[in-house]
Amino acid sequence: MWNGVVKPVFDNARTESTISVESQLQAAVNIDDLSTAKFHYGGVAVKKDNAGKDKWHVAYEATVTAGVKMSDITFEVDDTAKTVTPILPKPTIGDVVVDSGSLDFFENNPSVEIDEVIKLCKQDAQQETKTNGDIISIAASNLEQTVDALTKDLVEAKGYKLQKAETVKLTKETAHADE
Repeated sequence: MWNGVVKPVFDNARTESTISVESQLQAAVNIDDLSTAKFHYGGVAVKKDNAGKDKWHVAYEATVTAGVKMSDITFEVDDTAKTVTPILPKPTIGDVVVDSGSLDFFENNPSVEIDEVIKLCKQDAQQETKTNGDIISIAASNLEQTVDALTKDLVEAKGYKLQKAETVKLTKETAHADE
């Protein structure tokens, strides 16, 4: 598979070089990160003490995105059947942005640093969205539609037929970790 590399394919019967279909497809989706789903989330984060008891609570609002590294998209090209099948990575939870203006503590004036509060809220939002799972399935559906829109005309112009995308979960070696 080619990852964003344009490889000239020379046809001995012609004097000009042509670009392979797979290379052109890689170039069509050559964007760094693509967020394919965005959710607004309201939650309550709980800080526990060393004994496991609630220390303080904070209500917050956050925006959570899910998407993929576009360089992880590959294409299987069947020159005999004249078909192209996009191979899509499973979207992952990306950025969590906490609205610091939305923070509302249940307790009066807890002694806590804002960085600790934001970190806890981000962790809470990530955990909740991973548990829910809707953001990943919506991101996957949106990714299929996006890749279809970016590549269909190119594929058909070359006389190929675009097949339904296949989603694969990346291995640890190739996955981009959630942070």
